[in-house]
Amino acid sequence: EEEEVKLLMTPGSAHSMSCSLALLEKGVEFEPVEVVMGGLKSEVEQLNPVYRQIPVLIHKGRAISDLPVILDYIEEAWPASDTTPALLPASAYDRSVARFWANFASNKVAISPFSSFLQATPLHRFHPFCF
Repeated sequence: EEEEVKLLMTPGSAHSMSCSLALLEKGVEFEPVEVVMGGLKSEVEQLNPVYRQIPVLIHKGRAISDLPVILDYIEEAWPASDTTPALLPASAYDRSVARFWANFASNKVAISPFSSFLQATPLHRFHPFCF
């Protein structure tokens, strides 16, 4: 089965950055695929027909979408080990607190004032996995 991992992402997107950082933390090699507003629209709609937005993680030829679902998938597909850290704490309560704050940051915290700049700047000018 194909192990290739791709992440369709938009420069400056907090959701895209969250997914790329989770993959980096797990030590997963992946190909970041830059999707600029209007670009690859039909591919995104095909891979994520419900929300039609990015990020979209592609693993083993299958598409996973929606930030919390992607993060849960990363945690389960690459479980914690001696060489791979866990993304979430061990206790159920501590995991719920971590998820609460992740949701709060995702839905309530203002987007960076640099997001417009980052969206207009090619990915190769930055570390390829961070944007």
